Amino acid sequence: MLYHKDIGFPESLELQYGYTFDLTYSKHAQDAANSDRYGTIKLPQGVTFHKDRIIEVETEDDVIVTKMVIRISYALDNKLDLCLVIIPQTGFVKTVWINEAKDKHKTLDKNKYDFPCEK
Repeated sequence: MLYHKDIGFPESLELQYGYTFDLTYSKHAQDAANSDRYGTIKLPQGVTFHKDRIIEVETEDDVIVTKMVIRISYALDNKLDLCLVIIPQTGFVKTVWINEAKDKHKTLDKNKYDFPCEK
């Protein structure tokens, strides 16, 4: 199942907030960091998960998060955000890219995502 923060996450998800992950990067993520449209991305060694940073989660059985997309402030002037696609169990980063912080993706295609079941 695939969920987006603007649509909602199931209550059953095991999301650990405030936990810091050490990160390792795929070759694809490293290549993306070296060729981003905003310039070379300095990749963080770790990241602390906070609820407001999680943009998208992919789950197994609506309980275990198998992939997540997070968005963290990147530039000191808060004009850019770093997006990372992470396998949370291992801290493995599949890819990265930069977005402008003001870009809130108002054109979200809700058809790509599942809706959490209501209890």
